[in-house]
Amino acid sequence: MTLLIEPQVNPIKHFPWSRCLTRSSGRSVRCISRSCWPIRWQGWANTIATATGFLLPGVFGFLAWELKENWRLYAANRPTSLQPVRIGRHGETMLRLLRLGFHSGTLPRLFGKLRAAGETSLRTGNWKAVHRHLGSLQHVEESARDFVDRELVYLLAQCREWQGVRLEIAAVRLGWDSIGVELCRRDVAVVRCG
Repeated sequence: MTLLIEPQVNPIKHFPWSRCLTRSSGRSVRCISRSCWPIRWQGWANTIATATGFLLPGVFGFLAWELKENWRLYAANRPTSLQPVRIGRHGETMLRLLRLGFHSGTLPRLFGKLRAAGETSLRTGNWKAVHRHLGSLQHVEESARDFVDRELVYLLAQCREWQGVRLEIAAVRLGWDSIGVELCRRDVAVVRCG
C-alpha cells in the first residue's frame, strides 16, 4: 500500500515524482513485454509489464519524498549552536561539576566531604570514609579523562593538520573549582590545559 498504491493516488506526497517516472516508463513496458515472454503469453506479459511500469515509479517517488522529508526533519532538529556535553556518570556538564547548586557542584561537594571525613578520621582513626570519597573523586577524574579523550584528542587526531601527531593524556588534576588536564606527545614536553 505505502510503496505501490499510495504514490499513485496521493497528490500531495508522491504524485509529481510518480507521474514523471510513469510517463517515461511507456517504452520500458513495451521492452519488458516483448523480450521476456513468448508470443503465446503476450497477454500476460502485457499485464505484468503494465502493472510494473505503473506501480514501480511509485516506489522511487516514495523513496525520493521520504529522503527529502527526513533530511528536512534532520536539518530542523539540528541545534544552531553547540550544546553542553555530558561529562560525569550522572549526566553532569562541566558547569554542573564545578559550580555548587541544588543538583550540581559535584567537585566542591566531594572535596567538602573529603575534608570533613579527614578531620573525623584524624580523631577516630577510621579512614573508610576518606577512602570512599577518594574513590568518588577518582570516578570524576576518569570521567574527565574520557571526556577529554573523546571530545579533544580524538577530534584532533581526525584533523589533517594533526596527522601523525599522537596526543595522550598525561594527567588529570582535580581541584575544588577546576579540572586541569595535561596533554603530551611522546617526543615533546608536556602541555598544560586548565
